[in-house]
Amino acid sequence: METLGKFFTGIILLIVGIMITGFVVMKFWGWFIVTTITMTAPGPMGMNVDIAINPLTFAQAIALSMFFTLLSRKPDSNPDDTFADVVERWLVNVAYIGVIFFIGWIIHLIIF
Repeated sequence: METLGKFFTGIILLIVGIMITGFVVMKFWGWFIVTTITMTAPGPMGMNVDIAINPLTFAQAIALSMFFTLLSRKPDSNPDDTFADVVERWLVNVAYIGVIFFIGWIIHLIIF
């Protein structure tokens, strides 16, 4: 029964972590990509066409963050880890994302 509780707790922590990361990606995209990139491309009859960078939805941001996580993340699990070690590592990862978000927010306030 204890193993089943650990499994479901791990799944819940994974989902919450993915949602937090998706939120940060969505905000960063809106703060730093949408507001700073403007492009024009040659259009028909020699007229220029403005190309807009749209904000990401929450779902798109989650998908984008999961995509890059799949490409860049290295597993750091240890078979000797206890459940407390896994939860502590998760909390450190969430704190890391929170610090990055806070720094990005400060930069956003200063620049924009």
